[in-house]
Amino acid sequence: MVESELKLSPKLVRTIDDLSPLYLPSEYPDAALGVPGTLFKKEQAQRYLREVGELVQWLKKKMSRE
Repeated sequence: MVESELKLSPKLVRTIDDLSPLYLPSEYPDAALGVPGTLFKKEQAQRYLREVGELVQWLKKKMSRE
């Protein structure tokens, strides 16, 4: 699987799995089941931001090695 080839931690795999369904409504607001800005509570949005930050840091490290 891709995660084993990339050596993704289980936490990063879970982050990607959690965030993947959020792409469509963020790219196409009409596809959201409500106003995109009201779909998440503050705590949930903060968790997503933190996890995306961790994913971006992993990507930066990965790209600097290649």
